[in-house]
Amino acid sequence: MAWTDDGTGPGPQIRVREGERVRVILKNGLPESTSVHFHGLELPNSQDGVPYITQPPIQPGESYPHEFPAPNPASHIYPSHHNSTHHVSLRPLAPLIIAPRATSRAPPPAAAARQPPPAAPN
Repeated sequence: MAWTDDGTGPGPQIRVREGERVRVILKNGLPESTSVHFHGLELPNSQDGVPYITQPPIQPGESYPHEFPAPNPASHIYPSHHNSTHHVSLRPLAPLIIAPRATSRAPPPAAAARQPPPAAPN
């Protein structure tokens, strides 16, 4: 037996850039309470998903919206943090990838000005 997210296991990969808005609505269709915790993310407690510490567990039939700007870029995971010994064995971990903000590939103007001029033809 396994629990799935949207019929898939592990849950769907979430891939965003740093600063983009992440919105995950946890709808609990399980026969018991659950939660979702975003490992390694610097989030407000209301979005952290650790039951009985930062928020109450999500009861069967209830939903909870997690919404936040994607913070620190890295590869993260989001498992259940409620009754972890039982839940993690039934619901695999899912990936959350936060890429760094997009940057320009052109050198900054000051760096371009310091580059030596092209060599003269022979």
